[in-house]
Amino acid sequence: MTAKGGVQYSKIAEIKGPLVVVDDVENAAFDELVEIETKEGERRLGKVLEVGNGKAIVQV
Repeated sequence: MTAKGGVQYSKIAEIKGPLVVVDDVENAAFDELVEIETKEGERRLGKVLEVGNGKAIVQV
């Protein structure tokens, strides 16, 4: 997960349909737009739905 300004996270804990749970997240905010890069290099936009306990839930 990449936020504007260059913050990058690489610990995806879980994927369930359009939801991605990212671990070890700091300074993410509700409704923030993010970019997800797949293993194949494809980039997708997502939105942070929830943040807490070092995790972020992103809808892609």
